[in-house]
Amino acid sequence: MNGIERLEIEHILPQHGSIIEGDNIKKAIECLKALECGVESIKGATLYE
Repeated sequence: MNGIERLEIEHILPQHGSIIEGDNIKKAIECLKALECGVESIKGATLYE
């Protein structure tokens, strides 16, 4: 997400859902950055046991 924040994005065109544009682009990126994903999103999960 840090990489795309530096780009001058005019529109985000999701496969499903509304087009994101204007000031909502920065808000959308901030929301996505806050999401937990991968192994970190599974409570109690570890990569190596």
